[in-house]
Amino acid sequence: MSWTNLPPELVDKVLSDNGLRKRDLANLARVNRSTYPVVLKWLYRDVKLHGSGQRQDQQVLNLFDRALTESPRLAAATKSLTINAFLPNEDKLLRSKSILGKLYALQTLSLAFYGQGYFDASFVQNIIPTGLKASANTLAQTQCIKISDPELTFGDIVKLMWLPKVQSLSVKCHRKIENSGLAVLPSTASLRFPLKNLTVAISADCNQELLNVLPFCFALESFTCNVSSMCNVNDDLISPAGLSQALMPCQKTLIAMEFNSDRLGHIDDSRLDLSCFGNLRSLKANSLLLFGEDEGDDPACRNGLYARLPSSLEKLEVCNP
Repeated sequence: MSWTNLPPELVDKVLSDNGLRKRDLANLARVNRSTYPVVLKWLYRDVKLHGSGQRQDQQVLNLFDRALTESPRLAAATKSLTINAFLPNEDKLLRSKSILGKLYALQTLSLAFYGQGYFDASFVQNIIPTGLKASANTLAQTQCIKISDPELTFGDIVKLMWLPKVQSLSVKCHRKIENSGLAVLPSTASLRFPLKNLTVAISADCNQELLNVLPFCFALESFTCNVSSMCNVNDDLISPAGLSQALMPCQKTLIAMEFNSDRLGHIDDSRLDLSCFGNLRSLKANSLLLFGEDEGDDPACRNGLYARLPSSLEKLEVCNP
């Protein structure tokens, strides 16, 4: 039986084999006209664009953008895009923005930028359309976003959280924005983020902005936060009670939580209270969030800990700050 006579389901099963390399799929696409459209969706389903230097990065981006321009149907096949770029310049950013504007069916986006940038704004601000309506149209189907950008601001993070279908967001932010991240969004009392999984690495001067945003994450199932100290005595400290209150809207959905920080202190007499989080199964947190100052050196005083934890908890890990 020839390749063209095989049932579509069997062809699809063969092409979905993880053992097939990109070059194998490219060769199959060249067999004949009937195999080309079948192979196409697997060849362009997961696209990774990266080179070994600035010039090669640019060439790879140019080639993919040209392919999308000459064959628009490739955009429907591309579900996942990874861009790793070294020392982004203006041409590289414009090309990346052009690519994103064409990928209307994109579900997973991963951006990793390395080196020192040449712009006041973050690379993400240059690549993703600045207007909220334009951003939503460009990334209307995107569900999973992972970004590593040395220039990322908390305002950028909030814009990504606001995208219509994003459910998983992993970002690093080490810059403080002048206004609260919520200032970049329309003012509305019914603001709700559809996020289910949130992983953030922020500097301590973004602590208050984090607490301002969390109450709008009503559907969180997994929350991981790593706070790094910027050696600034004016940094806002995380209040255990404030963190508990900020997470209250997702008390029925939160399953796993991890909170690490080297910038915590006993700023009040409160403790992290998650007793009403009835579905929480895994918790990893700093001891300063769970224990008061008097409890830190005297384990005998820690009898109240379990009253602040839900009965659903299966795994507990306490870390030193």
